[in-house]
Amino acid sequence: MKLGRDREGLEAYELAVRRCKAGERTARVGLARACIAVGDQRAIALLARLLEDRDEPAIRHLLFRAYRDAGRAEKAADQVMTLSKSGFARDIELEWLSLYSI
Repeated sequence: MKLGRDREGLEAYELAVRRCKAGERTARVGLARACIAVGDQRAIALLARLLEDRDEPAIRHLLFRAYRDAGRAEKAADQVMTLSKSGFARDIELEWLSLYSI
């Protein structure tokens, strides 16, 4: 049931991004979140572009999840290390990193 709602959310955000001028940042973040929820790897490219525009810890947290969920552990680890250096890494991310590094 949840997957159906996630797919509906994905479709709604896709529409919002198309309708917004140059893809309003909030709509693009929402679309990336919806992509993560349904396992759509487009999230990675969306989030990478958002980071190019403005580097934010919240976007790096999402990019970590997208890379992790896509099985791209090395890229996910890079995000956690960047977050850690800036003091924004979450305990769950650091724990994942310690398990990944073993």
